[in-house]
Amino acid sequence: WLQAAGVFACLLGNGPGLALGVILCGTPFLACMQLVMQRSRELAPHATQRNAGLLTACFAVGQLSGPLLAALSSHFSGGLQPALVVAGCGLLIAGGLLLAPLSAARGLCANDGATTAQR
Repeated sequence: WLQAAGVFACLLGNGPGLALGVILCGTPFLACMQLVMQRSRELAPHATQRNAGLLTACFAVGQLSGPLLAALSSHFSGGLQPALVVAGCGLLIAGGLLLAPLSAARGLCANDGATTAQR
């Protein structure tokens, strides 16, 4: 889906192509972020600002590490194949973490079972 946005922007090569690319790329991203923040408020209603900050920081790390990984891959192997393999493995790991039961992760908290302090 995101590649389609880039293709439209490149094929049309003008302002409307760029606008179409931004709409096709940005709209799903904004919708996903709204769903993630809604779920974050459901899971931790008193830590919404902290969770938004963590999500922003994680997104920034991903945005910074992608081009660096691609540059290293291109420099050492002459192509993007190793970078794509690493990115694919990261997606598989993230998908596996999503499939893990939530009840198993709750025991990892130091204050598991304790009531949440009101602010």
